[in-house]
Amino acid sequence: MKRITAVLCCLLLTVLAAAAAAEALETLDPASARKVSAGDLGLGKKTTLPVFGAPMENAWRGSKGKAAVSVSEPFLVLGAAQKGQWLLVDYDVNKSSRRVGWIRRPEAYEADESLNLPLDRRLCRVKADCVLTDDPGKSRREIRTLRSGETVIAMLGMKGEKKNWLYVEADVNGQPVWGFADAGCLEEENPWSLEGDRLIVREGISRMGSVWGMDEEGYGSPVIQKGDIWCPGLNLRDMLSAPVHEIVLPSTLRMIGDEALTELTGQSVFLAGPADWVSDMAFAYGWISSLILGKDYTGGMPGLYGLVIQAWEVEAGNRQYASRDGVLFSADGETLLSYPPGRTALHYDVPAGTKTIASYAFDDGDMGIPLQTISLPIGLKRIEAYAFGGCGRLHSLTVPLTVTELDDDAFANCVSLERLSLPPGMTASWDDDYALHEDQSRYMGDNGGTLETPRATDNFGRVITETRVTVSVWLSGENGEGPVPVYISPTAETPVKEKPSGTRASYSSFAGNRAKIWDWGDDSWVSLDHTLPAGNSVFFEISAVLPTEEGMAELKRRNMDAYYAAYFDDEDDMVGRFYQESGKAGTEDDETELPLSQLILRRPFTGDSRVFAMLMTDKPGQPIHLLDAPGGASLGWTYRSEQAEVLETREDWARIRTIALTGWVKTENLLIVEQESR
Repeated sequence: MKRITAVLCCLLLTVLAAAAAAEALETLDPASARKVSAGDLGLGKKTTLPVFGAPMENAWRGSKGKAAVSVSEPFLVLGAAQKGQWLLVDYDVNKSSRRVGWIRRPEAYEADESLNLPLDRRLCRVKADCVLTDDPGKSRREIRTLRSGETVIAMLGMKGEKKNWLYVEADVNGQPVWGFADAGCLEEENPWSLEGDRLIVREGISRMGSVWGMDEEGYGSPVIQKGDIWCPGLNLRDMLSAPVHEIVLPSTLRMIGDEALTELTGQSVFLAGPADWVSDMAFAYGWISSLILGKDYTGGMPGLYGLVIQAWEVEAGNRQYASRDGVLFSADGETLLSYPPGRTALHYDVPAGTKTIASYAFDDGDMGIPLQTISLPIGLKRIEAYAFGGCGRLHSLTVPLTVTELDDDAFANCVSLERLSLPPGMTASWDDDYALHEDQSRYMGDNGGTLETPRATDNFGRVITETRVTVSVWLSGENGEGPVPVYISPTAETPVKEKPSGTRASYSSFAGNRAKIWDWGDDSWVSLDHTLPAGNSVFFEISAVLPTEEGMAELKRRNMDAYYAAYFDDEDDMVGRFYQESGKAGTEDDETELPLSQLILRRPFTGDSRVFAMLMTDKPGQPIHLLDAPGGASLGWTYRSEQAEVLETREDWARIRTIALTGWVKTENLLIVEQESR
């Protein structure tokens, strides 16, 4: 906890004022520098190394272009950049002056990933004239004056004895230079703007989303070019109080990282291009009408993991892509690249002229493509791996005789296939890990053969065979109370132990009428009749946990006056666990728990008026019955810490919706979870 607190304090000292809510920059800690000598570098003592103002060959150099460090005396290495090929060094210039600059890493000095600096690239505006220096600790020697109104790029913060610094990129006569500027003289520029119902990410942004640990191949520390500006991921739900109908990404955007744009709803996204690399998670957790590729966009195909789109659109003149009836193709129309998972059609005719169905062309990112039948054209030549992966509702498919290449796993997760007609002599094959799916059906036929899959179901309508699906449940005895017997196998007649009702569990497989629950490695099976679906985070996420006045009094009683909180599901109850920040005299425990009744829970801001709550009771395992009317008959039951939406209230009763039931409960059984303010 001490380490976490120290990091947070450093970040607070270097946080930037910004129109958009942005994370603070990481900090440069001179105390962690490594002292190196000629021997460490594998160089002779008379060697001098040129020092640059930035980790680039065309960078500005101090001392009228002659700045250099002699290895005859030890100096400090503060970090590395550009895939470890450049080292940030701190060395004496004279008795009253030092210099922080960059040298090429000598070959004999082994590249160490731990040296890589966690650089960011935030655009900032200078609020007041200030000095750019390469010696913030002593002389504050001026590289040049940063003038009010000009822009620089901030990368790191650093705490000084009298002021806080930002490590920024500017230029001198067109040459890039990285130096230190007074943090109080800079403010962060908003990387986006609103023009009516259009959100525009400003030109000059080169990377969006999670860019650390990403390069052109998607891995490794990023290579930085002069003028690179990085934009943190934008969460549209958190940023905007009103919906936008179009998002325009800049033509300078080269890399689109994880969660670049999230919580999209209803918008179209325009990619101006060209982008060198696009993450599969770039636009996660959203639903949009269209993804538009501009005529100059020639980057990688954006992944659709977690994103539902209704149509692909491509501007005329694009040399790499084309759109045909909302489906993405190669520019020549010969390769079907991506079918939009948001379409509601039950049938699709792949157009004539298509020769290849690309890998993951019909992949839906688990969003549920509703297609039941697909017509493939004569002239089709190849079907690549996982081409139809995810078409879980596809009933039948005829592969034309012109197909000569059928990759393995082309039909992985096509769990509803009842008939697959293949050219004579051709066989479909896939990895069993991908052949099983939630409804437990499994295609086993070939060349037109059909397998009748057993479809017996449990009391939730799930097909009962062997499964790999993980399901979260409550264990529940008769009328919601009493012990639940646990067996060592799905066929054992005598239970080996019992679990109390109201215990939360999850199972990964079921057979017959029993489910195998996770129980710390034991073979533990329970009857499906003793399970209820559990909601987990169906309705909301918890963003903050605070003690009530009663909870604060309990913490004070335990001498826990400096703490931080976490929340977790402790089998049968959502509790707050409070950790002592540091060891203090008289502290009884370094952690304690508070029950739901002593907690204030918060959920992220959504801007709507919906009311959500957590169910609670006085004791574990006590069922909460949902009634057909206030004081009426039971419709069924669930347990405390289950999430619910409050639909209406009447005196001391509330009508709620849980994952499985809608009914009335006493308001005393509800802990309202308020949304945070903006």
